[in-house]
Amino acid sequence: MFLRTQPSSASGTDRWHDVQRLHSAEEVQRLAGTIRIRHTLAELGAERLWDLVQRGECRIAPGVGTPDEALQLVRAGCQILATAPEGLQHAPWSGRGASEVNAVARVQRALVDADRAAHLAGNRSVRWLAPLLVDLSVANCTPLEIVEAMRVRIEAGAAGVRIDDRAGCSSGGMGERLAVTSAARATHLTSDHDPRDAGFAVGTRDSWGMQPVQGGIAMAIARALEAAPFADIVCLQAAAPSLFEAEQFAQAIHARHPHKPLAYEVPAEVHWARHMSEEDLARFEQRLSELGYALHFLPRATFHARNAAAFDLATDLRLDGVGGWARLRAHELSNEDKGYGTVRERRDGADAWASAVRGAIEAA
Repeated sequence: MFLRTQPSSASGTDRWHDVQRLHSAEEVQRLAGTIRIRHTLAELGAERLWDLVQRGECRIAPGVGTPDEALQLVRAGCQILATAPEGLQHAPWSGRGASEVNAVARVQRALVDADRAAHLAGNRSVRWLAPLLVDLSVANCTPLEIVEAMRVRIEAGAAGVRIDDRAGCSSGGMGERLAVTSAARATHLTSDHDPRDAGFAVGTRDSWGMQPVQGGIAMAIARALEAAPFADIVCLQAAAPSLFEAEQFAQAIHARHPHKPLAYEVPAEVHWARHMSEEDLARFEQRLSELGYALHFLPRATFHARNAAAFDLATDLRLDGVGGWARLRAHELSNEDKGYGTVRERRDGADAWASAVRGAIEAA
């Protein structure tokens, strides 16, 4: 969800021209109370996110798991980050949500610390405020639970929230107020009470009470069209990478909502090279941009990078002993010229800032 407060004249502004609100600004103000609490990181991140989305270029948003991974991604040029640790999509009182939301706050703290250290050193080469997008699964949640879950995400510094109605959502992170349609890879529904799903139901409920459906791009489009009026961005979760399906989805949404930004995602376990040629992969983001997609999510990107790197290291150590470790360190050092920063550098930056604070206090 876009986090700036909706002004009373919002319906007439460019920002809200294609977004419906079923409640008035006056209702929002009445429920807000008299104490205006500002969430600086969330607000600045949301403004930055919306600015990037409106530039007409598809940007990759890799899924990030730790503060140090976030620092390296931003240092290397990633402008938007996505995160959805296991449990983050659950309500904060479920016993699993609170610690995961704290993980989002730790990423934001690392970025703030890096900004302070860079500012102290007079280094303006990196813009450390990268919008951080998180998941929220609303399956089986009450409206009050959804409001509370949104609140804790905003407090943690989320620039946007991807709202997903899948049960057991676990993919990498997403959104603004980002409505997600995963029907392109759906096989079952937990409920068949929604008449809009009737045309896709097949057979009868199974022994677990699940309703089989004929998922696919048609169902994804139908669901997306229902959510599009209320969302800042609409995301297609495709079963496999396909520019043809991406184009079908974009044409259907833009036929009714010509200026609605779109997002794209494929499950992390998909083997891209089996579905697309090297040539198609090289121009994939360009084609998405031409179709009106503003974001391309890579769920759990750093998870896969981290585990693949650990496996390669173990293999090198087994085959070459410490020579494998020496090659890894040489690779790290060679990347420092490109901007790579180590954990030691992060600590040194934090120490330099703390020393500057002590110096300012002692000089007072």
